[in-house]
Amino acid sequence: MLLLFVFLVTGCGSSDGPAAQERSAGTEKELSAKADAALAARSEAICKDAQREIKKLGRGLAQRISGASGLDSIGEALVAPGIRILTRESSRLARLEEPSNPPRWQTYTGLFDPIIELSQQRLDAGRAGELSRAHDLELLIASLTEKQAAVARELGLSACGVDFTQALGA
Repeated sequence: MLLLFVFLVTGCGSSDGPAAQERSAGTEKELSAKADAALAARSEAICKDAQREIKKLGRGLAQRISGASGLDSIGEALVAPGIRILTRESSRLARLEEPSNPPRWQTYTGLFDPIIELSQQRLDAGRAGELSRAHDLELLIASLTEKQAAVARELGLSACGVDFTQALGA
């Protein structure tokens, strides 16, 4: 009987009572919310930087395309520099990776790899004169970037929720 009394008073072996546990849970939620806000702020800054680079790339694009040589002027004028921008953005966002980040964050950042890989394949196909394959790859890339932007918006990341094509035309 004494053992049962000690067990009940100590809260299953813990020295914290229910009130202390509720305060602890509240503090954990506050810390999590602050961490999420900090992650969002840093992510948005990185995405805004990428958007500025993409917009800069878009200025004079028609002239660069018409002046480019080779089979795939769009690839050389847009895709190649776009890959560099996305790679830099991905690398910067990857530095924000932490185990405590929401799973959707990992989905968002994880989509950069296939987008960049498919973009490289698109560039290679264009350089090889395989314009039909290049077009098919563009459709796949567009689908993935739309999904990535949707995930970013679900996370409340408005700047990261703008895909490459949208940023180019903005």
